[in-house]
Amino acid sequence: MSSSFIRSVVSLAMPITIQQLVSSSGGIIDNLMVAGLGTKAIGAVGAINKFIQVFWFSIHGLTSGGASFTSQFAARNDSRGIKKILGVTLFLNLAVAILFTFLALFYADGIVRFFTHDEEIIKIAKMYLFSMAPYFVLSAVPYSYSYPLRSLGKAQLSMYIMFFAQAVNIFFNYALITGNMGFPALGVAGAAIATVFSKVVETTLMLSAVYFFKYEVAATLRELLSFSIEFLQKYLRVVSPLAINEVLWSLGLMLYQKLIGGMNADAMAAYGMLAPFEQLLISAFSGLANAALTLSGKELGAQNYKKAYKIGIRFSYIGPILALLIGIPVAIFSEHLISIYSLMSSNKSLLSQEAFRQASYFLRILGMFMFVRIFNLVSFAGVLKSGGDTIFLFFVETGSLWMIGIPIVYFSSLVGLSPYIVYFSTYIEEGIKAYFIRKRLISKKWMNTLVDLD
Repeated sequence: MSSSFIRSVVSLAMPITIQQLVSSSGGIIDNLMVAGLGTKAIGAVGAINKFIQVFWFSIHGLTSGGASFTSQFAARNDSRGIKKILGVTLFLNLAVAILFTFLALFYADGIVRFFTHDEEIIKIAKMYLFSMAPYFVLSAVPYSYSYPLRSLGKAQLSMYIMFFAQAVNIFFNYALITGNMGFPALGVAGAAIATVFSKVVETTLMLSAVYFFKYEVAATLRELLSFSIEFLQKYLRVVSPLAINEVLWSLGLMLYQKLIGGMNADAMAAYGMLAPFEQLLISAFSGLANAALTLSGKELGAQNYKKAYKIGIRFSYIGPILALLIGIPVAIFSEHLISIYSLMSSNKSLLSQEAFRQASYFLRILGMFMFVRIFNLVSFAGVLKSGGDTIFLFFVETGSLWMIGIPIVYFSSLVGLSPYIVYFSTYIEEGIKAYFIRKRLISKKWMNTLVDLD
């Protein structure tokens, strides 16, 4: 690999990686602070976060699909096309956000009871979800702007804003969960309010910075609404398989939460403890996937197919190797990492030792096998997506989860296997999926030019 390629990867990947790590670390801090409220509070917050994850995957599918176009429009210096794509993604993301806000306000009970029948957990989870209702719209707006900025190689703005917003989140978590510095003790509702307020700050800073510094995405309302119905239909034909795939995949992960976490209260808490670490480790490689998307997309936009293929193959090796270097230490020190929850709790009697034992097993499995997931992430969300290969990705991602992963997990939980063995069974599906993604990558059938939409 040339030094120029390494510099390009680092410059594109590092800001996004840092941004995602900061965001994910906030989730860990939230869980650590909630840990002081007991095992059931951890389980309740973890379950609702799986529902919120469906929202994130929904807007991610719509927005990241637009990023493929943005990268190729940027290669042609087409600012009009960039702003038109922003308008489409903002419109679609806000529609999704309004739907989730409605569900959080009026269907919280049904959502929570999907995960558990424990009345105490249900009460805590409903309070958390209801308090999170404004979060969805406040997340959709800055995310719609930050993703095209990444594709344009200007991820630093999002990174700095995320740093500040996360600092706000940490401060108000500390103040509102257990009542510090004169603030009321609001429990899990305090964690939700802190998160919502940090999103208010993030949205305000993002819009102010974009339009003050006149970045390429500083579109007027007229420019945002300049897309035609025909353009929207063409855009949806490309991204809808990806968006539907993301939704079905996140629903599958939510079902994993129900099957694994629903085995008992300790399993639910353990799965809740695992979630922030899992998100942290996976987020560490989101920047690498974005670098693959941007670099491959630009070469495809310029019709340099040979170079695009070479870049894609490189990324398919880089990701798993780095994942092994990180995952092995995580597996070795899993018990010490999980014990952080205990250190942050002032009332140890509220914490279940069985939940800690199961959580350490979950984390050990994640560390040992995350290299397979990272190969799929970088190849799927980076390389193949850069060419708009969404139909293939839809069938492989969704098919492997619903036809292989969920049946295996369901059967494993049904016969009464230990929760950590049930969790391990999820990696069987990841391995099968990796096989098909690798074959597609080598076939070169994913290399398409997307920008001829008009």
